[in-house]
Amino acid sequence: MTQMLREIEEQPTVLLHSLNGLKAQVPALQPYAERLRSGQIDRVIFVGMGASFTAVYPTLLYLAERGISAYAVEANEFVYHYLPALNPRTLLVVISQSGKSVEIVKLLEQRDPSVPMIGITNEAHSPLAEASSLVLSLNVGEEFTVSSKTYTATLASLRVLGCALTGETVPFDELEGAARHMQTYLNDWRTQIAEIAREVVGHPALLFLGRSTSFASASTGALLVKESAKLPTEGVNSGQFRHGPIELVDEHAAIFIFAGQSPVQELNLKLAADVAGLGACVTLIGAQKFDSPARFQVRVPQASLWTLPMLEIIPMQLLAAQLAAERGLEGGKFRYIQKVTTHE
Repeated sequence: MTQMLREIEEQPTVLLHSLNGLKAQVPALQPYAERLRSGQIDRVIFVGMGASFTAVYPTLLYLAERGISAYAVEANEFVYHYLPALNPRTLLVVISQSGKSVEIVKLLEQRDPSVPMIGITNEAHSPLAEASSLVLSLNVGEEFTVSSKTYTATLASLRVLGCALTGETVPFDELEGAARHMQTYLNDWRTQIAEIAREVVGHPALLFLGRSTSFASASTGALLVKESAKLPTEGVNSGQFRHGPIELVDEHAAIFIFAGQSPVQELNLKLAADVAGLGACVTLIGAQKFDSPARFQVRVPQASLWTLPMLEIIPMQLLAAQLAAERGLEGGKFRYIQKVTTHE
């Protein structure tokens, strides 16, 4: 078994451990929620890179639905253009698994210390942890390959943060249930994904489509396949896909569509039928069996809109590992970079 697969399989256990630690940190988030309610903080800006950035999307939607101005900016752009926009009424949330990637270190060096900052990281003694007003620790142990357990723990941490900032009860039972479901489904997913990978590995175009909270899964799924299997992929919002990228579709395209939940589920199912009709090999990922012309369907457990991305991404992690194996590569092993990006 490769290191990547070991880390994928560790997720149910380490995620439960991470959630236990997050429970103890909820009270420390209350002052930030009070400052939001009183208007002392009037916006939240999330900053990250790679999977730490793509994980933010569900929480952006969650906060927006509750009337909170929330934005996400990639750290590489933030350090050169956005720093002047910060002020003490901004809550800055910086996400970095290592807490020491090059853009994060630059941000920390230039940030006005009067700006409140919450850090989300797996490294308790990193520059990010040391500079943050409050740290939410992923606490999942060392990760040597592409983001798997750090990603799902980041999603969980952001879910906790979103609920705490809005004064809502954190659904720890649901989050813990998702971790247990991962364990139950892993073997079935591994078998099914091996078949799908054999089918799609020869396709020159691999596209991952999702909207609403599942856009995080589409973006991260595409990133994982790039990193692990060294294949060109694209992660696109499925609504945006009809505005041009659909021109890529023919019999050479393999398309993974995250069904999501109502009302966008109906739109995604229609898209799946349309691209299948154009000859694409379509895989649907969702929590039920659909009446669809998709070539494959991958079932994930039922979950709320906000927890669903934690479950959707596991089959995509396995897909990335299996595609690498089909190509004679060791999944998750980097060729040109290190686990921590230290130069621009």
